[in-house]
Amino acid sequence: MRFFYICSIIALGVAFFVGMKATSPSMTETAVDYFLQTELSDFRLVSTYGLRDEDIQKLSQIDGVKEAVGAYSMDVIARINDDKNVVKILSLPDAQSLNQPYLLEGRFPEAPDECVVEPNNNHLSHTEIGTTVTVLDESHTQEEMDHLKNKSYTVVGYVRSPQYISIERGNTNISDGTIDGYMMVPRDSFNYPRYTEGYIYTDVTASVHPYSQEYSDEQDAMITTLEKTGDEILDDNLSDLKAEAYEEIDKNQQDLDDKREEVEEQIQDGQSQIDDGESQLLAGIAEYESGLSSFNTQMTQARSQLDSAAAQLESGRESYVQGRGELQSQIASALDYLNANKLKLDE
Repeated sequence: MRFFYICSIIALGVAFFVGMKATSPSMTETAVDYFLQTELSDFRLVSTYGLRDEDIQKLSQIDGVKEAVGAYSMDVIARINDDKNVVKILSLPDAQSLNQPYLLEGRFPEAPDECVVEPNNNHLSHTEIGTTVTVLDESHTQEEMDHLKNKSYTVVGYVRSPQYISIERGNTNISDGTIDGYMMVPRDSFNYPRYTEGYIYTDVTASVHPYSQEYSDEQDAMITTLEKTGDEILDDNLSDLKAEAYEEIDKNQQDLDDKREEVEEQIQDGQSQIDDGESQLLAGIAEYESGLSSFNTQMTQARSQLDSAAAQLESGRESYVQGRGELQSQIASALDYLNANKLKLDE
């Protein structure tokens, strides 16, 4: 009986060991099949300058690169069911492109204000199909917020992205620095002048096992090539940005010159108006002074005439008084004479 127990224990141990040995390759092959079916990219390239279409074209022409695509993303603070979450917004890839998401439920967005989200996890607030996700402007300037054409999105489905195969969703430079979850929107929901990132799919992925040493060696060599090409792209972008900056400077300088010319014309017009006004003022002053002088002369003449008339009036008044006195005296003498003659006649 003891022997039977020992054999059973050994059999269980062997079975467990064999199961563990078989599970790892099975899980690995399942992951490889999933990566190949969704065309998971081998590299993600980011640049502070952004990437142009010609940059993506240049990357696709690298020997060993099977496909290169540009994409958009933005980390935001979003309100979901009255809770704030840090969400990475990704652009949906085109059909048959890299990093194809797997639709779990619902449908893919058909309008710029629709989105799909990952299934509920421990970090992202519970979202149901029909839930509204509202992007807040708490961690971005208005210029940065303008990179999104819409600020509210309706959830129309659940997806699983091959870019996220672990529970971690990455780090960010907003809020507490941790991304709670991701959502995907149509590419035309973004308003970036350049791609925010690029994805690279290499030829070796389809022919070499991604967990082999050969794959690691091939990708290490590809990293060196991508870094060299990246430096060239940065130089091209720098030259392009300088050209854009100089063009903007020239445009602003032309606007400044036009404004200066306009202001100078306004100053000249204003100076002409000032000169005309000054001439009119001086003419008015001269006319006023001439009128004042004429008025003073006329006042002096009138005053002289008044004084003369007053003197004549006073002289006439005195003559009148004197003549009146003499007349009264003559009348009195005549009355005395008449009275005297009357007495004589009466006698």
